[in-house]
Amino acid sequence: MDDIIPISDLQSQAKKYIEAAKSGKERIIITQRGRPAAVLIGYDEYREFLELTATFIEKADPEALEMLRIGMRQSQEGKTVELDEVLKKLEHRRRSA
Repeated sequence: MDDIIPISDLQSQAKKYIEAAKSGKERIIITQRGRPAAVLIGYDEYREFLELTATFIEKADPEALEMLRIGMRQSQEGKTVELDEVLKKLEHRRRSA
């Protein structure tokens, strides 16, 4: 079950919400100014999501998975690219296919 909380509750009771997320029983939706802003999930659930996403991408497009791996590695190294540039490259790739 999802729990929806304002960011002020997270700030004042972070440990409580982190423990709830870690248990895997809850996803905590954090709001700012009454609107959803982020989701707090346990690390195990996050890893499962990444693995599932990678499996899906690999089956759908192995080249895209390799690009994702390169991008993640470059991001960790501080090498970033503007989103607009990435979208332009993807559009060009789609048109060329």
